[in-house]
Amino acid sequence: MIDYEVKYNVGGLHHCTPEWDWRFGPMIDYDLWFVLEGQGVLVSDGKTMVLERGSAFLLAPGSSGYAYQDLQNPLTVAAVHFDFLTDLYQPPSASRKLDEVDFIGELLRLSILAAGNGRKSEAAFWLKGALIKSGLAESQTPDTRYADKIEDICRSVISHPAKKYDVGKMAAGMYMCRDHFTRVFKSLKGVSPSEFVMRARINRACAMLSVSSLSISEIAEESGYSSVNFFCRQFKKQTGRTPLQYRRKINN
Repeated sequence: MIDYEVKYNVGGLHHCTPEWDWRFGPMIDYDLWFVLEGQGVLVSDGKTMVLERGSAFLLAPGSSGYAYQDLQNPLTVAAVHFDFLTDLYQPPSASRKLDEVDFIGELLRLSILAAGNGRKSEAAFWLKGALIKSGLAESQTPDTRYADKIEDICRSVISHPAKKYDVGKMAAGMYMCRDHFTRVFKSLKGVSPSEFVMRARINRACAMLSVSSLSISEIAEESGYSSVNFFCRQFKKQTGRTPLQYRRKINN
């Protein structure tokens, strides 16, 4: 996990009125912008992004753009301006759709409340917690320190998809927590570790259905599935066909 400290500048919880729109930039500091409720659109540096509950943005200095909301579903947003306390770590703008909306929203609320009561060091503490939990302060450029090791993991999964894979153990092997490992893996491969394993298994099953005479249950076992029913459900979800339908189509 990347270590850094932050300085809280100014922030607030905004219940956007019907006439609200926002034009910003160039930013002079960082802005963590988090949607708690509502819908809208944010355009920044040429990218258009949908705003909805859980949308989170780290807007870096120099960023500019505008945002507007759906008048039938107005926005509630937590926003905090801040600086990183080192010139050696200045991440780029980033965006994510986050699941733990209430928890991260509470961290930001506590940060804003502490700052309002003059407790800037406490405000920085809660803000850092929100940044760490969101992962937005980590560079969106894949870290080459991890790339080779993750490629080794992927080659092993593709070569041996039937093995039991545990994401926690993968992360521990790289001296990372599970959440951070998952974020780095996804930034490099475009999917989560669990999805990569699942796709490798389905690809192996497709190959065996095409060239072997093994039964469906044997192929399920060779692909890493202990349950034939679960294998069939997941295969159909990914390919649109049952394993038997897939084999018949390939052989026709």
